Amino acid sequence: MKRFGTIMAVMCLCSSIGTRAQDAASIGPFGKTVLETNLEKNLWFSSNSPSLMAVRPVPSYGDVSFDYDMENGRYKLQQQGDLVKDISFNASGAAMIGKFALWGEFHFNNIFTDSTRFNTNLYDPIESTMPFYIADPNVSFWSAQSYEMQAKIASPFYMDRFSFGVGLEYVTQTAGKQIDPRGNPFNYYAAVTPSLTFKFDDRNFISINGYYRNSYQRSASSDRNIYKNQKVYVLKGLGNFSLNYVGSSGLGVFYWKGNRYGGSLQYAHSGGLDFLADCKVEMQSEDCFQTPASPEPMGSTSQIYGEGRLSLLFGQSKSNKVTVEGFFRSTDGIEYVTKYNTDAGTKAWEILSTSVYSNYVRIHGKLAYDRFIGGNEKNGYIWKLGASARLDSEDDRYYSPSCAFNYMNATVEANVKRNFWFGPANLVLGLFGGYRMGLGGEYTYTASDAATAVTANVWYPLDLAYHKANCTTFGGDFRLGWDVSDKIEVYATGRCSYNAAFLPEAVIAPNGTSVDLYGNSRVLAHGAIGISF
Repeated sequence: MKRFGTIMAVMCLCSSIGTRAQDAASIGPFGKTVLETNLEKNLWFSSNSPSLMAVRPVPSYGDVSFDYDMENGRYKLQQQGDLVKDISFNASGAAMIGKFALWGEFHFNNIFTDSTRFNTNLYDPIESTMPFYIADPNVSFWSAQSYEMQAKIASPFYMDRFSFGVGLEYVTQTAGKQIDPRGNPFNYYAAVTPSLTFKFDDRNFISINGYYRNSYQRSASSDRNIYKNQKVYVLKGLGNFSLNYVGSSGLGVFYWKGNRYGGSLQYAHSGGLDFLADCKVEMQSEDCFQTPASPEPMGSTSQIYGEGRLSLLFGQSKSNKVTVEGFFRSTDGIEYVTKYNTDAGTKAWEILSTSVYSNYVRIHGKLAYDRFIGGNEKNGYIWKLGASARLDSEDDRYYSPSCAFNYMNATVEANVKRNFWFGPANLVLGLFGGYRMGLGGEYTYTASDAATAVTANVWYPLDLAYHKANCTTFGGDFRLGWDVSDKIEVYATGRCSYNAAFLPEAVIAPNGTSVDLYGNSRVLAHGAIGISF
């Protein structure tokens, strides 16, 4: 009930923002294309500091849409579905309330996933850096719901020097696995970002902000068929595991508690050239336990995260945008030696020793250029061109037994959009394409069960084949808008892309078998109808 009340409160907030935006809209006709262009060109809005919105507040707007997303095909990671369908409701808006700049958004997603493997009790094991959870190789169906909401507010500049701001984020997610062994994870996190911006003059600003996030995830596993206990892997990382089962007196309820904290520093320049430098450093610790009534420590992680971004807007009407970004993430997996203390009046698990058994490193870098040609504040652009180059790498190590999983790939992408007007109608057509080249990778597993471990001979080799493959992506998109009035536009959007991949050479699993791609193609499609005002 509390979660439902929170969701309704945020939806009311977005609705009130939209109503305010309709009253205050000063740029018209204010269509979806104009909105997207304004947001892309507003470097301060996209920074990590909410108070930087005071430099150039986002023009008032409201936007509501119903979206449908689909992915189909076997060129994927094992924990992704062969078929994924996502039906969502999305709302966002910005407004000036007095002299305060306010922005908020809300997303509700209903997700149906077909044919996943190697996950029993995490909501999203791909994005998680927690290696301590349970998994099974059974091909499974999942259904999930996600509620995501954010808000940012920035004050005016007091004494013409200081602006204060705060960002809030709240997410709840739940899912259900449809085939034994079944899992029912519930995931939550809430974050706050206080910030302060100092104004040197009308063109130069420096900003600093803090960040804190609290997270909690809980999952209970069960069998619908009570006469057959299901074997599962209690994971430790990179294919290492211990066997257990779901059923009577088997695994208990797993839960995870995490805290993330850090901050970022920004320097901004506004003028003929807009410039933003944004650097962020965060640290996170997360602990995994089993059986809440008598918490048994299962493991923990310690993580450091760094991110940097440089953005430039230049040229007539700020028609050129260059972005350079990168991040580094290092996560230590910590394992315990424990003992159950049965002394009188105690009866609790004790940690006898801790050791770092694994380390997982992610590195990402990207250079992007966007060019807006023609257009004005009433129609956005006539042509939009874009190109980017990206480098991604992963280097994961497990120390005893010695195991490694690593890869590196490089991606280039390009896109073009053309804007057309037909009276009150506006049509945007786009084409895009890209190529990802695998630059190598390996998976080694030296545990004593190397010949028979399913995790080592199926899961990781197939995922390595996915990352090492060369992949071509191409597709197109459109957006059709219709001006109902000078402040209201209804629209429909569509997007479709096709991934075609091939593996230059097979991956060799620890048991000596040759592993090819699980599938070499995947289709991604998106459609939406909405109203912008």
